[in-house]
Amino acid sequence: MCKDKITLSIDSLEFAQPRGKYTQSEAWIDLIVQSQKRNNVFRGRIVPNKGKRLAIGLNSLGNRWGWSTSKVRRFIIQLIELEKIKVESKTNLATTIILKY
Repeated sequence: MCKDKITLSIDSLEFAQPRGKYTQSEAWIDLIVQSQKRNNVFRGRIVPNKGKRLAIGLNSLGNRWGWSTSKVRRFIIQLIELEKIKVESKTNLATTIILKY
């Protein structure tokens, strides 16, 4: 029961409000929340979510978080090194797979 309450409150969060720069913790939570959505929009196309996946580009993440693309890239590399995520690149589509959280 407690898990349902936590999930419900996380699902209702929307970090993409214009509010300044995100911390790394907020960016990680945003990745998790975005990966839980049924569909993602990437370059105007709806990309079906297949569970713990997020289809989004580095520029989009930078715009959401108020970061430069190079800072997003460094953060993604850090998450890969920590084995938190795995990234697959497919024809102009970066798919971030959330492994553990």
